[in-house]
Amino acid sequence: MWGKLIKTRFTQTSLNVVAPIASSSQLELLKYLAIVAMLLDHTNKIMHFDLDWMSLVGRSAYPLFAFVLVYNYIHNTKDALNYLSRLLILGILSQAPYAMAFPAGIGNSANIMFSLAAGLFGLIYLEYIINHAGRYDIRFRWMHSYLFMLYFIFAGFIISYMYFGLFMIFAFYFLMRFPSHQSFYWLAFFILMLNLPSGAVIMSTSLLSLIIIALVLQVDVKIKRMNKMVFYIFYPIHLIVLLSLSYFLA
Repeated sequence: MWGKLIKTRFTQTSLNVVAPIASSSQLELLKYLAIVAMLLDHTNKIMHFDLDWMSLVGRSAYPLFAFVLVYNYIHNTKDALNYLSRLLILGILSQAPYAMAFPAGIGNSANIMFSLAAGLFGLIYLEYIINHAGRYDIRFRWMHSYLFMLYFIFAGFIISYMYFGLFMIFAFYFLMRFPSHQSFYWLAFFILMLNLPSGAVIMSTSLLSLIIIALVLQVDVKIKRMNKMVFYIFYPIHLIVLLSLSYFLA
């Protein structure tokens, strides 16, 4: 069934929206672009440059990371729990420098790895409920629906981008699983709402991530796959380096 839905790249036709399909190199390119956007955003904030263009480019980082996460979960991940554990370990290792770089506050108390991990856990749990609902009675469905709601309330309160950050990950999932105009519009809406407190300009710039994804999925590119450990090391290290430079220059 899914094979018929993902024969073409991320395009919109007069009849329907088809699910995105990406090569390994295209995913790597998206990952590199997300890292560059994140680095520019963090450099701008930690070094107190306060440059608008760096902030605007940085708004595309989280949606790009989320796209790669969901795509890998659906198409490339054999052990989703192992994938989840790696994100959690990376989040734990990165939390101290992240907390020093960005003082904790509502919606900003946990780094982006926890946001991605929370979204991935939600997808795993959602599929578990759907796949097992028919085997058990109504009490199973009510119990897990209640637990899923508790997870969503708790996770959305502590992670970066809060509830809209989770909604966006689920929107990517439904676009890939059940492509339609509605799923695409909901995805665009949640990406817009990620930066609601920042104003209309920042909100609209967030949609740049969808344009980047659409363009990359049309490019025939060959990129060597990044070693997983390189990214896992880069995330906490880049925060530590930027913090050190900030203190030294101050």
